[in-house]
Amino acid sequence: RPLELVALVCAAVAALCVVAGFVWATHRLLPDSYYRIWAPHKLRYWYDRLRVRYFRKALMVHYGKPAARAAYFDGTRAGLAHLDYMTRQSEFGHLGALGYAFLLSLGFLVGGYWVAFATITVLNVVGNLYPVLLQRVHRARLERLQGLSDSFQP
Repeated sequence: RPLELVALVCAAVAALCVVAGFVWATHRLLPDSYYRIWAPHKLRYWYDRLRVRYFRKALMVHYGKPAARAAYFDGTRAGLAHLDYMTRQSEFGHLGALGYAFLLSLGFLVGGYWVAFATITVLNVVGNLYPVLLQRVHRARLERLQGLSDSFQP
């Protein structure tokens, strides 16, 4: 059952990267300029093209519950900063797992294990690329909100 082993290894590595992203402030390993959304229209194009919205809807089964939502955003301005922090942490964790699984899949491709390569690639796209895109879309919305709130002086 080599494919099950491959899937298990990918899931374990992804889980370690994501957990590390939430335990330590690993997002600081990348510069702030990485997290800035420079071309939101291109991001939205890929978000729509890859149909990430379906992934988001699936996540909302759990994260849409009031207790889970409150852990990310409490409805305050300070909560926006916390939400930004959480998107960065999540993105960094999934980005690390995305890179590792990509390298792992290349090893299988070079070795001629086409099915393992395809399996890892599909799992990597759904399990890591989609979350990265989703977090970037969240941050684009946060940046737009921040721009609106900075320009508004009561």
